[in-house]
Amino acid sequence: MSLTIRSHSQLLGNSCLILPVFAFLSGCGLSDKVNSQISAEDTNLQTQACKQMLQHVDLIVSGVMAQAAAEPGTTPPAICQKIQMTQCTVCYTSTPQEQTLELQTLGCAIDTPPEGKDYSLEMTLKDLSMSALQQPPSQIKIDGHGHITLGAVLPLLGALHATTGYEVRSGIIDTSKGTLDLDLHMTYQGDSGPLIEVEVTVSGSRENINGAVLGQNLSCTVTGSLISPNISCR
Repeated sequence: MSLTIRSHSQLLGNSCLILPVFAFLSGCGLSDKVNSQISAEDTNLQTQACKQMLQHVDLIVSGVMAQAAAEPGTTPPAICQKIQMTQCTVCYTSTPQEQTLELQTLGCAIDTPPEGKDYSLEMTLKDLSMSALQQPPSQIKIDGHGHITLGAVLPLLGALHATTGYEVRSGIIDTSKGTLDLDLHMTYQGDSGPLIEVEVTVSGSRENINGAVLGQNLSCTVTGSLISPNISCR
């Protein structure tokens, strides 16, 4: 599961318009401050994508937990429901051994979170597919992938568009203990910039997770819940 965005160093190296400005700022002793702000803008976009990825994984995890709590031998009916804070609809299908989730409204809008309104963040969910396969006695294997596009107007970077892709490389839920372990891979591609890979690992329970986000110029911790993750970067 991943998102790709131009890093600030690559932007400086590739933009003939930005270079003279930074040469001037360096002479004024302001380049360190500007570089720090650009890095913060990069990080904000990447962490927003990470949060969306974790929330999308929660959709299948919550379905698994609900089925585990149902009467033994029962199979939940196929249902469709809206994803919270989006204009998107997903549909679930289930058998005693497997549960799947598919996005029905391809290219639907994701509501802008409060922290994204300052830079006019817009996100679109292009596709989403998840599955959960029973592995007796009480383990569930999670697989899945999705794609998001992002657009933002940043104070120093200006207008930026990015495409993101993510996948579950390894995902295990133990329904008897209520625990999970996830290894997610994300890629970010901003405008004409290079592909940036990000690794996200979390463990714990659906309501209480701990983990890390590691990538190019990105080192963060993950806390909170799967549906409402907190990502703090240094």
